[in-house]
Amino acid sequence: MPAPKTDVMLRNWELLKLIPLKPPGKTAGQLRDELERIGYAVHKKTVERDMVSLSTILPIMVNDDTKPFYWYWMPNASLNLPGVALTEALSLVLAEQTLTGVMHKSLLAPLKGRLDAAKRLLGEAKGQNSKAAWADKICAVPRDLVLRAPKVNEAILDSVQDALVADRQIDIEYRSLMDAAPSWRTVNPRALLLKGSVMYLLADKKGVVETSKDEPVRQYALHRIRSTRASLKPVVRREFNLTNYRRTEEHEVGSRHGVRVRLRITSDLAKILRETPLAPKQRIKVSGDNIVVEAAVRNTPALRRWILGHGSAVEVIGPAVLRAAIRTKILAAAAKY
Repeated sequence: MPAPKTDVMLRNWELLKLIPLKPPGKTAGQLRDELERIGYAVHKKTVERDMVSLSTILPIMVNDDTKPFYWYWMPNASLNLPGVALTEALSLVLAEQTLTGVMHKSLLAPLKGRLDAAKRLLGEAKGQNSKAAWADKICAVPRDLVLRAPKVNEAILDSVQDALVADRQIDIEYRSLMDAAPSWRTVNPRALLLKGSVMYLLADKKGVVETSKDEPVRQYALHRIRSTRASLKPVVRREFNLTNYRRTEEHEVGSRHGVRVRLRITSDLAKILRETPLAPKQRIKVSGDNIVVEAAVRNTPALRRWILGHGSAVEVIGPAVLRAAIRTKILAAAAKY
């Protein structure tokens, strides 16, 4: 077990990083506990004195209407804190370029202080350090058309995140694409899933209504949630693991069972698939001008979108059900032209 850390300046540096970016904030007791977990043994009174002292020179707010007091950073505070390394600054700026327009802006808000510091550092370092100009020599662009992220009510996002963190049920007024009108339902939040530019709440209603079947985890698009009501009821326990959920690709609606697809492809597409395979055990067979790729995948909308997106460069040989589905889509599209 490492010896407790005692350096006051380093302790206060870690303390600043533990202060929440928005209300309700954290108490001195909570901050003391978090400091202790990273090796700084300190009394709550000491943390209280440090917070009072730091708030006189930094944009730190305190809610003193209730006891214990809650501390948090002032909204939109630009945290001019040192310690952002040049390489980290480059990574942050490039990450912002990549994620802006894809992720909801509220997800990038917690990084605002560090992003501002990173941009200042890069600006000051230009002309003095050749690495600082790297951000001007690289950019990230999507390979395909990317739909803009739908608008999500920030209050709704906050309430959903609060329910997830607290492991409490939440009432949501939701309207799916198939619904004529929104309706209320009580759900057990399990996780958030960002799929492309759309964020989904993964939740189930197990234990809310009496059913003989296990309620499946469903996807609720956050931008389709009209309003929420907080609940004090804890979530009903169930076996759910986000890593397993993602590994089994249940986020893609479709058959859970794998199928072996056989596709006749062009030589240009074959070059691409040799570099970026469809599946780990993909096989490409070449016989003259006839090139066939075989791979075990799941029959999901993502697979069908990929096939249709390559147009005449792909012909489905098997399975027959997939070939029929693609044929129907192509004929329907051709009929419109």
